[in-house]
Amino acid sequence: MVRKWKKGEGKYKYKLRVIPLEEAIAIVESVPGRFTRARDQALIALTILFGKRANEILMIKKEDVWVDDDFLYVRFKVLKKKRRRKICVKCGKRNPLKASLCAYCGAIEFRVEEYGERYTERVKHRNIRHPLSKYFLRWWQQVPEGAYVFPRIKKELVLSGVYEYDWENSITHVRMWQIFHETAKVSPHGFRHSLATKLAETGEFDELDLLYWFDWEKFETARKYIKIGGGRRVRKVAQFIG
Repeated sequence: MVRKWKKGEGKYKYKLRVIPLEEAIAIVESVPGRFTRARDQALIALTILFGKRANEILMIKKEDVWVDDDFLYVRFKVLKKKRRRKICVKCGKRNPLKASLCAYCGAIEFRVEEYGERYTERVKHRNIRHPLSKYFLRWWQQVPEGAYVFPRIKKELVLSGVYEYDWENSITHVRMWQIFHETAKVSPHGFRHSLATKLAETGEFDELDLLYWFDWEKFETARKYIKIGGGRRVRKVAQFIG
């Protein structure tokens, strides 16, 4: 049976939109007053500030964050797409992935191997005077050296009524998803779309800036946000006014 959507009803439960700063602060403040409140507030604040992917945020450790002058610097590990190549079994030469015959010896037997680094590091920064920065910095100062910034709870102690952090392991993607839907009714990736839309609409970032900040691989992705938001038009008007 094919699902028929009613008028005004979308495929996704929560529509993507630009989230104003006042609403973002209210979301952070709405985190329930439990043992993990400071951690959860820092998690949401950092996601809104940088708009990074969930796995990039969960891999952050204490040493990946530092403050210099008036800026908060965070080193993210960005997952790169796996690169593959065909190697001829007979002569050992590299061939295109679509090759059916070796261009050097004419053999038909190949082996496919992956190569390149799995992760690449990207450093981003935001002003520490941003209203959301205080939530993250307040928690980050409590994190021990060498530990994950967003650790999980030791489950084996919870049944005994003891709440402690397991600093050697970060929270799971499922738990992060639960935290965001409990407080914001938006997925973590929704905040990434929100920031990209905001930066494109205001004209604050051009195509190259968006490509660098969000670690996209194609200009078409940045152009899509600019086309929808009209950011290019706003940017040209700003340049004209001077």
